[in-house]
Amino acid sequence: MSGVSRTRAESARQATAKALALDGDDFLANLALTRVQFFNGDPAFRDTIDRTIALRPNNAQAFAQGGFLLVITGDAARGLALTEESRGLTKASLGFYHLTYAASHLRDGRFDAALESAVAVDGENWVFAQAVLAAAAAHSGRRDIAQSAARRIRELYPDFEDDALTNFERWHFDAAFYDALVSGLRAAGLELATPRPGASRR
Repeated sequence: MSGVSRTRAESARQATAKALALDGDDFLANLALTRVQFFNGDPAFRDTIDRTIALRPNNAQAFAQGGFLLVITGDAARGLALTEESRGLTKASLGFYHLTYAASHLRDGRFDAALESAVAVDGENWVFAQAVLAAAAAHSGRRDIAQSAARRIRELYPDFEDDALTNFERWHFDAAFYDALVSGLRAAGLELATPRPGASRR
């Protein structure tokens, strides 16, 4: 999982603002606005989730993105409801669906359930999915799976241990999820460096 650099975030903000200025009801622009607001720490992202879904109520991506962002910021009830909606709207891979449930279970300390969902993601090339898998497995006592996931993280993202906590600051995780994820990653054998100066949790 990589973070969102300030340069990229500003570019995304400008592009989104331009698109919305042309058409405030543009679905993709509102979908992007949700992410921009989220990474900016703007609670209005929750309202934009609802607006985006209203613009295209049969779009699985809108429900899946909204559900995931709500779950990792602590609103599991609403987030999982949207996640269930997304499942009914797509025949595509359910990786994001399972990942959202894995994150929710991890946050709640239901580590065996988190591991079951994380395995179902089948996200061998997805850093964040491997991070959740490593944490869930470590908390569940499945050291073999945890270490395998940790190795895969290092392969996919060699600087993960140096960058992870700094990047996590930009994701505004709710405290329970953050603590379960970070402690699980450390238990999996990953040595997470102290966040660099200038990065602060919000």
